[in-house]
Amino acid sequence: MNELHPEPAPLLLDAMGMTLGSPSVFFSPKHDVRKRIAATIPASRTPLAMHDRVILLKLLMALAGAATCAMLWKSRSVRRLSNGQFTAVAIGLAILGRMGFYTLVYVIQGQPVPTDVPMYYYPEALKTLGGLVPYRDFASSYAPLFDYFGAAMISLWNDTRVYVLVAIGVDVLAVPIWLAVGRRLFAEDVVRTAAILYLTNVKALLSVCTGQNQVWIALLLAAALWLRLRDRPFWSGMMLGLGLSAVKVLVLVLTPPVWLAGRRRLIWLVGFAAIPGIVYLSFIALGADVLLPLKNEGHLVTCGNLPFLATLAGFDASGWIGAASMAALLAIWASLYLAVWRRGLDLDARRMIHLLTLVLICFMLLSKKAYTGYLVLGMFCVCLTVADRPFSWRDMLVYCLFMAATVMEPTLWDRWLPNQDLRLFRQWPSAGHPGFVKLAVFTSVEIVLLGCYLYYVIQAFSKVFGLRDRTEAVSQTIPNAENVCLFDG
Repeated sequence: MNELHPEPAPLLLDAMGMTLGSPSVFFSPKHDVRKRIAATIPASRTPLAMHDRVILLKLLMALAGAATCAMLWKSRSVRRLSNGQFTAVAIGLAILGRMGFYTLVYVIQGQPVPTDVPMYYYPEALKTLGGLVPYRDFASSYAPLFDYFGAAMISLWNDTRVYVLVAIGVDVLAVPIWLAVGRRLFAEDVVRTAAILYLTNVKALLSVCTGQNQVWIALLLAAALWLRLRDRPFWSGMMLGLGLSAVKVLVLVLTPPVWLAGRRRLIWLVGFAAIPGIVYLSFIALGADVLLPLKNEGHLVTCGNLPFLATLAGFDASGWIGAASMAALLAIWASLYLAVWRRGLDLDARRMIHLLTLVLICFMLLSKKAYTGYLVLGMFCVCLTVADRPFSWRDMLVYCLFMAATVMEPTLWDRWLPNQDLRLFRQWPSAGHPGFVKLAVFTSVEIVLLGCYLYYVIQAFSKVFGLRDRTEAVSQTIPNAENVCLFDG
C-alpha cells in the first residue's frame, strides 16, 4: 500500500456510520478504493433501513429549516428591531442553532464527527504533530498550513469535536461581519432577509456542525470584503492570501471579484501574495510537492454538476466531457471579468457581491467536483443576491426548494447510489429493477438542484450587468459607508 494513498479501514468506516459512497473517502488515481472496501463488508453492516432513516431525518431538517425561514421572514417583530438589536438576535440564532445541534448530536447522543474530520483533518494533524511535513511525508488535499492549525487545535483538546467547535466559532464570528458588509451596500430589509435565509439554511448548518473547513474561507471572504470596502486593500488581500495558505486552493474561485471590487489593486495583490509567497516557497525548500493537492483532487468526480448529469447520456464525467466543462468554466469566468472591466463596473462593490454569487454558482454547475457543501464558501453572498429584489412567496418557495435540494442530493447519492453515476439507467433499463425508483428519485432531485443553479445564475447575471432590479431602486437608501460600524449594525 502506498503511504501517500492510504486505504481507510473498513471497520473504521462502519464504526463512524459512514456510507461507502461518502465523497470523503479517498479516490486513488488507479483504483476505486470504495468499491474494494464495499466488497469486504457484509450487506448487513450497512442496512438499508439505516440509510433510509438518515434520508428521512435530513428531509425533515430541510422542511423545518424552510418553515423557520418563512416564519422569520414574515415576522413583524423581526422587522421592528433596530439594527443593533437585529445583529444581536442574528448572532444569538447562529449560536443557538449551531450549539443546539452540537449538544444534541455529539454530547447527548454521543455520535462521532462524520465526513472529512476523522478521515483526513484529524489524522493529518496527528502526523504533523509527529514531525511529518505535508506534501512531502504524507498526502494532503489542503493548504500547507491547514494541518499545522489542526495540530494546534488537537494539542488543546485531542478530540475530533474540536474541529466542530472551531467551525461554529468561525461561523458565529462571520455573522456580524457579513451584516456590516451587507449594510454598506444594500437596504436594511435586503440584509435582514439575506441573514434569515442564511441562518435557517440547513446545508450551512450541517457544514458548520460537521467541522468543514469551507466555513473558514467564508469568514476570510467576509473579512476581505469588509476591509476592501474600508479601503484597506493590503489587509483585504492578506485575508484571502491566508485562506490560500491555511485552508485550501478553492479560495482562488472567490479572489478575482474581491480584487475588482475597489481601487489600489496592485497593493491588494501584494497583500494577497505576501503569506502564500513565504509559505509555499518554504515548503518547496523542504522538498514538498506543493501541487500535490491539485494532483489528488483533479481526477475526482461528484454529483451535483452538469458533467455528472451528462452521464445520463452515457458520457464519462472524468473523461473529455469533464475537461471540456472545466474549459468552458474558465472561458466564462474570463468573459465575465473582461466584461466587468470594459464596462467600468469594477468600482461598484454592490455588483461585486452578485459577481461572487455568479462565479460561485457557475463553478458549482460546471466543475466535475462540486459538492453542495462548497456553496458555504459564499453562501451569504448568494443570500444577498436572492434577497436583492422585491422578495415574494415565490422567491421563498424557490429558495426553500434550493435549500432542500442541496441537503438531499448528496445524501441520496451517498446512501442509494454509492460511487455510481447516471449510466445506471443503461444497466437498469426496466422500471421493475429494485433500484430503479431510487435512481429516478435521485435524478429528479439532481435536475431540480441544477435548475435552481441556473435560475440563480440568471438572477446574478442580471444584477451584475445592470438589468433593472431592486438594487437600482434602493440605491439612494443605502447608509453612508463611514457610518456603519462592524457590531452596531
